[in-house]
Amino acid sequence: MSGSVRRIKSLEELRIIREKARRSMGAVAGWPSVIGPEQRTLSGGASTAGPGRTGTRVTVRLGSCSIAMGADKVLKAIVKELYRRGIWDVSVKKTGCPGLCEGEPFVDVERPGCPRTTYAYVTPDMARRIVVQHIVNGSIISEWLVRNSVF
Repeated sequence: MSGSVRRIKSLEELRIIREKARRSMGAVAGWPSVIGPEQRTLSGGASTAGPGRTGTRVTVRLGSCSIAMGADKVLKAIVKELYRRGIWDVSVKKTGCPGLCEGEPFVDVERPGCPRTTYAYVTPDMARRIVVQHIVNGSIISEWLVRNSVF
């Protein structure tokens, strides 16, 4: 049966394939995945599921147009910067395309008591600055915001 799909014969084989895929995506050590809405447990047992202690949520849009514009690299930059700073209580998730390809990549930051903030045209360097300036220090970077957001 040349050209057919190989069947996975055990759960352990599936786990090995999954781990290889995660490594090839550049997942940060200690994070079991780059990132989904599911429960995630970091080394040491800290959980990043849900909104976390602070209630801060970051969403990166990962539709095909977003990925073509570098959204996967933006997601990795956010996760790595949070990891580097030891910030475990921020929920990071990915979602699909909002239908506004010209502004990709988009990143949403939601903090308790504040409206959702949407940044457009985000690069990995901008993503690291969003972590530092907005998430850590609480200061919105107004020049990168989407105005009159339809989100």
